[in-house]
Amino acid sequence: MLWADALWIDDDGYLWIPTGQLNRLAAFQNGKSKVKFPVVIYKLKINAKPQRN
Repeated sequence: MLWADALWIDDDGYLWIPTGQLNRLAAFQNGKSKVKFPVVIYKLKINAKPQRN
């Protein structure tokens, strides 16, 4: 799981984890992108609900 960011929980109790590989972008790799496609979004059932204020 490379550079997991912006996690969220949906109303069905799933945790979503996008892994954008930001550290592999050209800006961080001497001008050459090393991103490996496809970029992945993981989805995991955690039976939690988002908290709304």
